[in-house]
Amino acid sequence: MNSWTPYPVEFEKRALKELWELGREDGERLQEAIEKFAAIGRGDVKIIKGSGGRYWEIRAGLHLRAAFELKREPQRVMKVARCWRK
Repeated sequence: MNSWTPYPVEFEKRALKELWELGREDGERLQEAIEKFAAIGRGDVKIIKGSGGRYWEIRAGLHLRAAFELKREPQRVMKVARCWRK
């Protein structure tokens, strides 16, 4: 049984601007991934190295990422980016 508790998502002003700049399709894909993780606790998520477990990264597709702070009330999205890592 999953003990995940859903919680709200809060976007910092900078992250909202970056999300909008991705374009409609990519922005919606990343936003859906973030909201799904907040709702059910599942997604392509990993801890950002060196953050001591405080900051996490979620991936939606090959090149879409968002960095967020995982705390129960609310999940705070700080950065949204299109990454071209290999």
